[in-house]
Amino acid sequence: MYALLIGINSYKDRPLRGSVNDVKAVEEYLVKDLGVPGEQIRILLDEQASRSGILQAFADLRTDARIRKGDPILIFYAGHGAEINSPQGWEAGHTKIQAIVPHDYSKDAPVVHCIPDRTLGALIDRLAKEKGENIVCRSNRCLNIELMRFQTVVFDCCHSGSGTRDDDIQVRSMRITDNLPVYIDSENIGSGDPALSLSRAGDAATGFEHKGLRSHMLIAACSHTESARESYVDLKKTTRGQFTVALLALFRRKGVDKLTYNDICSQLDPMIG
Repeated sequence: MYALLIGINSYKDRPLRGSVNDVKAVEEYLVKDLGVPGEQIRILLDEQASRSGILQAFADLRTDARIRKGDPILIFYAGHGAEINSPQGWEAGHTKIQAIVPHDYSKDAPVVHCIPDRTLGALIDRLAKEKGENIVCRSNRCLNIELMRFQTVVFDCCHSGSGTRDDDIQVRSMRITDNLPVYIDSENIGSGDPALSLSRAGDAATGFEHKGLRSHMLIAACSHTESARESYVDLKKTTRGQFTVALLALFRRKGVDKLTYNDICSQLDPMIG
């Protein structure tokens, strides 16, 4: 297995407290429980998780000669998510698209945009084509595939941008009101008519909800109408993402080799509302 783990706490606006801890917990699980060599895990934390850094990390996976066709790849992201207005001409199916928020996001000059779902979908789709399209069905039968056998993408973030915060619980969302350029990331997705070449990378990403996709399995903490939360997990006020805590607890309790993607829905521990 190879892994790309991304965690961002230190945002200029609305900093988080548990994303870096989540990445460290996932790394520990991969190394100690699954025996994944440390050199096969790439980690981007805070300043390393800039927009360009995240995009380059996806590209590096695609060109990594160590990764053979069919090798399982895990991509994990903990940080802010957002819903933003769909650029004119994008066939998104609705007026909003979903995005993750890089460390250096800024609506002021120099402007740094968030990373929209179709960009992520295109990057993952290109990775799958280079390293093997491991999942070929789109129906719920995909959910019966064993966990971690193929490309797995996990997002512990919100997608609604209506976040609130108190002393104990923080929502992983950011309200973004600036507009994306129509041709954003065309070098990663394609060129020409944005309604065609940028058509969500052939349905490779239609938001971040838990579903079976063409080349990978996508698991998220919540739907676009819900919130992903982080909170204290001990008396020392260690902060973690509630979804990541529950997910790793399930993996350890049941054994990742005995779980399918469908099991996550039915066996995941309840989380604080």
